[in-house]
Amino acid sequence: MANGKRKVASTALGVAVFLLGSAVLLYPEIDSCVAQRSASEMVSDAMAKDARDADAQATEGNGRAKSGDPAYRYLLHYNEKVRNGNGGAINDPWGIGADVSGLEGMGLEEDVIGSITIPRLDETLPLLLNATTDHMAVGATVISGTSAPLGGQGDNCVIAAHRSVWHGLRMFRDIEDMELGDLLTIDTLWDSLTYRVVETKVISSDDADALRPQAGRDLVTLFTCHPYRHNYQRYLVICERVQEGGTQEVPRGIARLVVQAANPSDSPDLVMERWIRVGGLLMMLVMVTAGVVVLVGSSLRGRRGKVLAGHARGNGHAKGMGKSRPPARAGGSGD
Repeated sequence: MANGKRKVASTALGVAVFLLGSAVLLYPEIDSCVAQRSASEMVSDAMAKDARDADAQATEGNGRAKSGDPAYRYLLHYNEKVRNGNGGAINDPWGIGADVSGLEGMGLEEDVIGSITIPRLDETLPLLLNATTDHMAVGATVISGTSAPLGGQGDNCVIAAHRSVWHGLRMFRDIEDMELGDLLTIDTLWDSLTYRVVETKVISSDDADALRPQAGRDLVTLFTCHPYRHNYQRYLVICERVQEGGTQEVPRGIARLVVQAANPSDSPDLVMERWIRVGGLLMMLVMVTAGVVVLVGSSLRGRRGKVLAGHARGNGHAKGMGKSRPPARAGGSGD
């Protein structure tokens, strides 16, 4: 009886430890999924509100009409000033602080101009004008002093986001995973623009020249702190506009975790985190496998015991039937 109670307690403890470990491992992914859904809803709500405000205008293609749109006209004029070197100081959101003088008064809902989708990072982020503290808490931001995301020769839209998980969103944490040829898409109120990665580089925190437009090129530059958990450098992913982006297949699930952990990185803290996640996942798989083996083994032992018990009862019955009774004594009469 005592052995049975100890066995039940041991099993319950094992299940509790497994569930706790699973929760610790899975919580970041679940939190990320919830945050990603909230971010998508934020973009949808903001863009739907802007679309309702523009109902009186004719639409062009799948987006809001450009002609007669004061926000689009303002941003076109702003981009022209940036190309001419008159767009104002380029703001480093982790340096001198956010300068919102270049992009303000757009009338856009919550300053959301659209979204940026990066298949390699497996996420879609809201894209907001101005790299303010509040804006960077909810998505990716266009750095003031650089081009707005309209697409045009001589433009360079520099998009900044945090390097760590922020309110459940991974932001640009895994930016070092991006490879030459990777695609990203920017969806705005007016267009869907596709860009291909052509270069990655690390710059000093005060190198504003690396963020300036380049004549004849339509660029988007992703911008974040480097190395991971530090901010004394900046990591850039430079992307150039393509007309036909196509689709991009990237690893998912366990394969993605392993590939990420094996990728070379200048960020030792990030590498350590990734291997911890892989190790935790492997431990969980080992525990699941061990649990299945124990359950199957216990079931087989129980079944074997029943079979043996049945055989024993059958043999005992057969032996009982095989025993001969002593012959009855014959009694004779005295005739």
